[in-house]
Amino acid sequence: MTPVYFETIVKYCLGTKLYKENNRDSFIKAAGHIDVGTLNKIANMHLLNFLFKELQQLTEKSSGDNFSDVLKLIEPHVVYAKNLNNAHLGELARLNNELIMLDIKPILLKGPAYWGDIYEDYSLRNIKDLDILFLDHNDIEPFVLMLRSKGYSNQFQFSTTRLKQLIDNRENYELEEGAYFRKFNIGVNEPESKHLDEIISWKSCIKKGSNRLISKTKGKYFGEVEVAIHKSVFMYNNKTYPKLESDMFVESSMFSHFRVMSKAINLPYLSVKLSMDNELNILKSIKLIKDFIEIFQKATPSEFSKSIEYANEWNVTKEYLNMLNIVKELLPDYDLTGICDLNSNPFVDILSKVYNT
Repeated sequence: MTPVYFETIVKYCLGTKLYKENNRDSFIKAAGHIDVGTLNKIANMHLLNFLFKELQQLTEKSSGDNFSDVLKLIEPHVVYAKNLNNAHLGELARLNNELIMLDIKPILLKGPAYWGDIYEDYSLRNIKDLDILFLDHNDIEPFVLMLRSKGYSNQFQFSTTRLKQLIDNRENYELEEGAYFRKFNIGVNEPESKHLDEIISWKSCIKKGSNRLISKTKGKYFGEVEVAIHKSVFMYNNKTYPKLESDMFVESSMFSHFRVMSKAINLPYLSVKLSMDNELNILKSIKLIKDFIEIFQKATPSEFSKSIEYANEWNVTKEYLNMLNIVKELLPDYDLTGICDLNSNPFVDILSKVYNT
């Protein structure tokens, strides 16, 4: 597939409804050239579910455009991702019950935090772990002890003393050794799983040792729920954290004892995360652009204004403006004149990295 066709497909998956209406013919032409290599790149960006939805809708609505062969190849991965999300959804419900007893309300970050509100169809937004932020660091220890009592373990099995050292350590905004795992059955059944190994990105998840994300035993797939504990949302070069206020967060619509970021703080937060991921050449960062666009569309004018204030407070205006420059073409419904640099197109550079990887 040529770079132009690849760019057309990615933008179509990311863009607003109006963007899709304006670019449908170009997308249909490009989709006719989809191959396994293309699907691998789309999967690496966590956009495969969105591509499946678009191709499925076009196939159902038009007698002339039939992408059934590609849909058959993608469907096992969509089923897999949905089962994985269901497993995380169930685990979040169980953790929520424990939080009620602990009387703790931490912050759920990114992926699952957008389920229900930003993504009504939660199966569209893939996740691989649960990122949980604690505004009160005193809540981390009882939460960790609860995790251990529920079967979670961590690679280093550090002591309570070591845990306290990690909580107090200002060198990291996450617990340095704070990843917890629980094994569960993904639930992909034959014959649906027969194509799972055809796209390389899924095979790359199958690792040996204690860091394994996905394992395959006698034709069945197993995975692990990972909980990552955050002390802040990111860290400045001088080892300080951005200021976090309680009004930046709202109650989760799905879980009574989890909070989530407000739309106003999510916009600059995603901008910073994209910038950080790009520096590390993390290809899945493209999904952050999709999150940004979905949240931007649902934000009110006052929430957008507030998001600019937060970006200024956090000193991340540059990153926020860069994100707006990336998405401006994908948001034809909105006039961003005066905010964006119309001559700048940083999205091309990001896509070029993905295409050439």
